[in-house]
Amino acid sequence: SLEDEVRLFLQEVRHAAHDSSIRRDDDDDGDDEAPLAKRPNFERKNFNSELHQDLSRILGSMGIPHQNKIAAGPMVLDIHLHDMCIVEAAASWSYYLRSSHLTALARRRQEMLKAMGFDMALIPYFRWEQLKDDDAKREFLLENLPQQVRPAS
Repeated sequence: SLEDEVRLFLQEVRHAAHDSSIRRDDDDDGDDEAPLAKRPNFERKNFNSELHQDLSRILGSMGIPHQNKIAAGPMVLDIHLHDMCIVEAAASWSYYLRSSHLTALARRRQEMLKAMGFDMALIPYFRWEQLKDDDAKREFLLENLPQQVRPAS
C-alpha cells in the first residue's frame, strides 16, 4: 500500500542520513572546514560569515566607513555603509546546494530590505572566492557598491 511505501522510503532516507553523518564524522582527511565558532580568526560576535568579515576588511582598506551587524527593524544588516546603502554578504547557505540560485529565504530577505528602502549590493560567495587577491576584491567591490558610497577617484 501507499502508506507502507512512504514508511519504507522515509526509513531509507533516515538510514542514508545516518550513514552519511557517520562517514563525515570518520573523515579525518582535513579537507572539511572547521565550524565557524572554532576557526581561529573568525569573529562571530561582529560578523555573520567569513565572507562578511573579509568584505569588511576590504572596505576598511579602501577607506570606506561602515558598520557591521546593525539592526534595522526586524532585520540585522550585514554591512551598513551610508544612509540607506548596505552590503549583504551572500554566504554559501544563502544558495541552494550546488546552485547559484538564492534560497527562497534569501530572496525574501532581499525583498524585505529593498521594500524598506535600502540600496543594496549583494556579494555572492562564489564570485568573491574567485578573486585572486585584495586588489581584485577592491575592484570588484567598486564595481558593485552603490554609486553614492564609492570613493572619489
